[in-house]
Amino acid sequence: MYLENQLLNKNISCHVAYCLFDKNGDEIDFKAGLAGSLDSSGRANYLELLYPSFCELGDRFSKTNELSLKGQIAFSSQKAIDFVDIYLTRLRNGNIELIAFKNEEVETQDGVSINNIPLPVSIINRSGKIINLNHQFLDFFTDKNALVLPLHIQDVVRTNHLSPESFDFEKMIGGDQGMQAVLCHFKGKSTSNHTFILNFSPICYNSESCFMVTVKDITPYIEIQENLEAQNEDLKRKVSLEYDKNKTYELELLQKSRLESLGEIASGIFHELNQPLSHISLKIDNLLDKWQNSDVTESYLGKKTEQIQRQVQRMRGIIDEMKQFSTTNSEKGQFINVKDIINLAVEDVSYLKVNGLVMRIHCPDEMIIKGNAIELEQVFVNLILNSIQSLKNKKQQFPDFIPEITIRGSEGDKMVNVTLNDNGSGLDEACVKEVFKAFYTTKQDQGGTGLGLFIVNNVMRKFKGTINISTKEGEFFKVLLSFPNIPKRN
Repeated sequence: MYLENQLLNKNISCHVAYCLFDKNGDEIDFKAGLAGSLDSSGRANYLELLYPSFCELGDRFSKTNELSLKGQIAFSSQKAIDFVDIYLTRLRNGNIELIAFKNEEVETQDGVSINNIPLPVSIINRSGKIINLNHQFLDFFTDKNALVLPLHIQDVVRTNHLSPESFDFEKMIGGDQGMQAVLCHFKGKSTSNHTFILNFSPICYNSESCFMVTVKDITPYIEIQENLEAQNEDLKRKVSLEYDKNKTYELELLQKSRLESLGEIASGIFHELNQPLSHISLKIDNLLDKWQNSDVTESYLGKKTEQIQRQVQRMRGIIDEMKQFSTTNSEKGQFINVKDIINLAVEDVSYLKVNGLVMRIHCPDEMIIKGNAIELEQVFVNLILNSIQSLKNKKQQFPDFIPEITIRGSEGDKMVNVTLNDNGSGLDEACVKEVFKAFYTTKQDQGGTGLGLFIVNNVMRKFKGTINISTKEGEFFKVLLSFPNIPKRN
């Protein structure tokens, strides 16, 4: 055949399939190729994925007046995207000949494959044509295993009636507000709505000026917010029911106070989720910056992915804890190494920078208490965040000031003690009496919610521990946490 002869001199090593169509695009003949080094099972899987796309290309080509055409099929294979080059030609008798070759070249940005990025990502040229994508991008926007290229990004990213705005490629790349949009879509034939942030970043890809398109799926966070709002409404209903049930003033007051506290905790969950969400967002942004600067290694990618997964587990723990607030918790807790939790908390807030900060941790390698590890991590994260904010404010006022945080652990016969001391702005005595009340804050103009120390105090009560504060305005702030010691294990 003419096309097959023309391709003999091309450096393409992997013949996948040969198709012959009539002038109307209907199949006349189909032959499976060698598909490189694939065994018979592998070839069968390839052909099952690719055959519908072959027929689609044959039908498209039959409706044109072109004599020849080169196309490409991108398809998902073992959590990666493979590419098949397609060559079509119109024979003298009007029939259409198609030959498919597996493209053995791996599309990379300076040696790093986008298949290794743990987000839906695609590369598009300046006209909006998709030239590369990873399997997460294909899975997120379609219910297909293969896409026929070239394809415009506008034909892939489709929005639904729930979307805050419609996706418009020209508007995205020409706007003054930054190339980012919050959109909604239904995946495939599903009626389940997905909300996501779409971001365009200019890059140079294989010596061509392009855009990297990244997707952050925020659907789980919206569902969390909706679930928490529903739980809060349920708690309010329980307050009313409990109030009506109790016949004496003493019982009425006790139950009403208890359930109102649960409502406050529900509001506090928003405060607690914001910390790991900020951490996750920063890690992802760092990862993308590294990728754009061609500085991503497998070890770096693995480390960042592990950190992101730990923050997701932390959020799940917070949600699970919320679900159990209205029931009696029969768990006896777990053995926790305090130093390990302190180190995790310090890592959680490492994205917050204070110039010249000196952080000291003096704690025995093994100092064991009993309770919930996620709740204890919340305690230390909240306290360290408060210290960092105080030190930032003081550093702005006094540029030569050297900020310091010291965390010290000690173990006695009956109690395990942890002190956290900073040399920041401190508080006056009047504020100290109010800091454990819900929604009391001295940082309202900086976005303070007044829930950090309220949550810390409630968690310490669950640990059957105590919290004491000593401070001097303008000089220091010191917190002493005391936990019941447990008998030494063998």
